[in-house]
Amino acid sequence: LLFSVITTSLATGLTYTLLIFVIGHLSHHIKYLTARPDAAPVSKGVFYAVYYIVPHFEKFNLKDMLSSFDGALDGMYLLRLFAYFAVYVSVVLLITIYSFSKKEM
Repeated sequence: LLFSVITTSLATGLTYTLLIFVIGHLSHHIKYLTARPDAAPVSKGVFYAVYYIVPHFEKFNLKDMLSSFDGALDGMYLLRLFAYFAVYVSVVLLITIYSFSKKEM
């Protein structure tokens, strides 16, 4: 929804959405890149910013948690996951509403 408001073409909006989807599933790898001692400071800063901006979709992959903990889910983890979801979606919707209000009709 956010990219459809910001961009002017459908293809660009879909491309950005797909890019965020892929990066969101690989965000734990991005965190690894920030921890590498041989990485340049500029690239560490970029990876650090990307890590905190994109959603962490790997946290929603509950099949990994179910297979590693004998099928038991931690209630506190699920509560934090729901809180993360609610905050992230709220921020994205607020940015979308702001962008839509600034758009000329």
